[in-house]
Amino acid sequence: MSAEANVITEGEVVLAGAGAGPRGNTRRGLRRFRRNRLGMVGLAIILFLIAVAIFAPLIAPYPDDATGAVHVTDALQGPSWSHPFGTDDLGADVFSRVVFGARYSLAVGLAVVGLAALIGVPLGALSGYFGGWINQIIMRITDIFLTIPGIVLALAIGAAMGAGLLNATIALALTWWPGFCRLVQGQVLALRQQTFVEAAKVVGTPETRIVFRHILPNTMTPVLVKISMDIGFAILSAAGLSFIGIGAQPPTPEWGAMVSLGRLYMPDWWWIATFPGLAIFLAVFAFNMLGDGMRDALDPRAQG
Repeated sequence: MSAEANVITEGEVVLAGAGAGPRGNTRRGLRRFRRNRLGMVGLAIILFLIAVAIFAPLIAPYPDDATGAVHVTDALQGPSWSHPFGTDDLGADVFSRVVFGARYSLAVGLAVVGLAALIGVPLGALSGYFGGWINQIIMRITDIFLTIPGIVLALAIGAAMGAGLLNATIALALTWWPGFCRLVQGQVLALRQQTFVEAAKVVGTPETRIVFRHILPNTMTPVLVKISMDIGFAILSAAGLSFIGIGAQPPTPEWGAMVSLGRLYMPDWWWIATFPGLAIFLAVFAFNMLGDGMRDALDPRAQG
């Protein structure tokens, strides 16, 4: 068989793969998603939070308060026109800190899930496709991580690495990847016997190319759904680590750290903890709605 014929045949294999797996339902799924009201509301809230994070210096009335500025004479003032969310124990504007906190909390959520996917997806693909001793090693390591509650493992890793937002992000990512690994392994096990995979083998395509070019793209629908749902939980977990002192450290305006500080002043100065807590709730709620909408829209069994 000539090289040119081999290239053409492999191209046909790619097209066969695109139509054979979940990837072929993506366009219809996007149309269904646009009709999903809760999913669209969640997407709108997320886009709003992203815009707040990007334009924080323009939105925040007191940008310096997000970096640790101290105004002793303004300490512990309640919500007012000049300070919509009140001020904290150092006189910093809580609204400005919540606005800048969107940068940190959203970035942590995206980083945790992104790093976890980068670790878990390739491992799950290799485990599901090759099987044998490769599968045994990867799955036994995965099982070890899954037997330990994620937050407990993150606490142990974070404590060993030291307090800080970066270390908390790495600790959470190291506890998050097994879910992606298990998900992708199951998808690959179902796909590796498909006709387009057998065709790729017949034309002599290298096995690693089959895994990462032909099989892996067809697992992306459930992976994307999991990513969209997990970001909210990652934000909540990072806030939890900051709340107990392992994550973000003052004066970083991360929402969890702000709630941790505000709890010391409850209930008299309730606004210090309440408003960053509401921001966490809004972000987690929005990502959950987005994830539910994507799951319903991209389900191949859905009609439309």
